[in-house]
Amino acid sequence: MPPRPRLLLCLVLLAAAACGGKEAPPSVEQDPHDDDGLELLDPGGASIEVHTPDADIQERSLPPEGSRNLLLITVDTLRADHLSCYGYNRPTSPRIDALARDGIRFQRAQSQRSLTWPSLSSILSGRYPRTHLVRRNGDRLSPDVPTMPRILRAHGWVAAAAAASMKTAPDPGVDVRFASQSGVSWPEQDRQVTRAAVTWMEKWSGRPWVLWVHLIGPHDPYAPDPPYRGFFDAGYRGPWNGSRESLERITSRRIVLAPEDLAHIAALYDGEIRATDALVGDLLDTLDRTGVRDRTTVVFTADHGEELYQRNFYFMHGCSMYDSVLHVPLIIRSPGTLESGRTIAPTVELIDIAPTVLPHIGVPFDGAEGINLAPLLAAKPAKGAPSEPWPRSLWDGSGITLPDDRFVGGERFSVAEYRDRILTLRTDTWRYVWNPDEFHPHSSIFRIVEGDPGYAIAREELYRTADDPLEKNELSASEPEQARLLREALLDWASRRGNVMVPKQMDEATRNELRSLGYIK
Repeated sequence: MPPRPRLLLCLVLLAAAACGGKEAPPSVEQDPHDDDGLELLDPGGASIEVHTPDADIQERSLPPEGSRNLLLITVDTLRADHLSCYGYNRPTSPRIDALARDGIRFQRAQSQRSLTWPSLSSILSGRYPRTHLVRRNGDRLSPDVPTMPRILRAHGWVAAAAAASMKTAPDPGVDVRFASQSGVSWPEQDRQVTRAAVTWMEKWSGRPWVLWVHLIGPHDPYAPDPPYRGFFDAGYRGPWNGSRESLERITSRRIVLAPEDLAHIAALYDGEIRATDALVGDLLDTLDRTGVRDRTTVVFTADHGEELYQRNFYFMHGCSMYDSVLHVPLIIRSPGTLESGRTIAPTVELIDIAPTVLPHIGVPFDGAEGINLAPLLAAKPAKGAPSEPWPRSLWDGSGITLPDDRFVGGERFSVAEYRDRILTLRTDTWRYVWNPDEFHPHSSIFRIVEGDPGYAIAREELYRTADDPLEKNELSASEPEQARLLREALLDWASRRGNVMVPKQMDEATRNELRSLGYIK
């Protein structure tokens, strides 16, 4: 066993200056007895919360021989359509592209909320936000909610999480949790948790493990470190950059950008993706180096995307209800158990990950609202066959029951929410938005100018995404029957689930972390 690192109480303060990549204020050491949340400092820079001592893990019964590892990689604020393997015209993602070639890529994966904590809780639990009750950043995930790490840990796996800028986020039920240090830039936070994850995988390569890694790189401010800062747009000399101040000014003042200005900001965002891609490569290389690649199932996805000025002069994500923030990448690689190089076209939801992946590696997952996609993963469609509506017949005789509130017009639909105010439904062909109170979301960026009307969303919106992928041509008036059909399906879904926000207190550490991310002032 390596020597025990020195005890250190880590200051939970994400200063606003750090978001712009400036030097952080010095940390403050305190008497460890002043706080009952002791942390260790990992040699790679991340803080550690040890929930289960190594000696206790060693006493834990092993899973069955041949059990697979699970590596879940989530990336904050990552649009699917800014990855090369999803058709983007820049080489933003060579390592992620290689993962897609070796695995199965889902063409239409949809997030359940364009906000980090609710979405990640849905990924981990297989439940919608209104069921697991993490409805906003700052809500706590109940320890009674089953999650992938919690279930695998109960079956003998050793479990860890390594998450950037998530020190106060919901505990997924792991043995040890690594969190990036407060007060440093996003790139450095990502490097810290990647180093911690690599070291942990090396340490536990001899027994089955589950590891969740969350990287924050593409989140605003768009300020990649060299060499990625000018990777895609080195010659820009205009007035705008990817700082939060710059983005807030554009949105709050409704500034019309010249094409070259918008292209520069997008290039900075793409540079962050390229930097994140390199760290994903470090994680995947560790599987090869430790000899566990062939017995590790890898899931790669994102919590949500980023608006990038597509609507309402808005760059960020939490207020939007469209594909720019809800269409996310999803790739699953499982050597020896899943065919590689395939693309699955029908719509899926991020809540499908848990009830699909755990049974795939031999552990049942009960209580999820997502669908076990095993029949879809096993299907071998004819090469070059056109995309078809959700093939429900694949589930016949599989022993997997499909829910009856997730289909309309022969297609599977996904659902996302903005708290209890707005719902949106997405099929392979359509996007429908239901905003009965004509509520306009107001994040902090829409409170800078007094009287700002907020992020505009109409009472009802309909888009034929099959031929309008940017969702610009609103059709609810010209397609009233289609709108009615989707509205009825959405309201039927909602009527089966609770619709009440549970007010919860937020501690000061959580408030500081969310303030540093720009979610609150």
